[in-house]
Amino acid sequence: MNVTTATSAQNVSSSYNRQQKTSTESAATTVTQGDTVTISDEAKAIEQGSQSLEAYRLPDWYADMLPLARTIDLSQQQIGAPYRETQAYAFSQFSQQDQQSINDYSGKLLTFFHDEVARLTDDGSANYVQIRDSEALQQAVMARFESDPSANALLERMQELGQITL
Repeated sequence: MNVTTATSAQNVSSSYNRQQKTSTESAATTVTQGDTVTISDEAKAIEQGSQSLEAYRLPDWYADMLPLARTIDLSQQQIGAPYRETQAYAFSQFSQQDQQSINDYSGKLLTFFHDEVARLTDDGSANYVQIRDSEALQQAVMARFESDPSANALLERMQELGQITL
């Protein structure tokens, strides 16, 4: 019975090796064949008009408002660092109430930012790239915090915790 099993395994192995060889030969054939691709003028125009990732970055002032517990500081080489040296560990050391405050504040910041970007670009006279670093956007977000008592309290708490650098 063991001999039969060995023979079956050899047959499977032999069959697999033949399939691999055939597959490799097919791939080699495909690679050596030349294909011609023509890019239309319309596609070229779209590609030239597309924006780089730079167009989607957040404004510099947003980083100052983002809680440290929600960031990764690459200058501190946190990627691959021991857990005790990361912002995630620092966040875990906050009380449940302060963790919730950080989460709530982060949510308010994101909501206010998105709302104000939408409001400032709604009429089509400007796009995100044009307003991203504008003082008008920053002031509008800050005004939202000032006009919302609970958001303002969260902003003050982030300052007390040393989570933002305004």
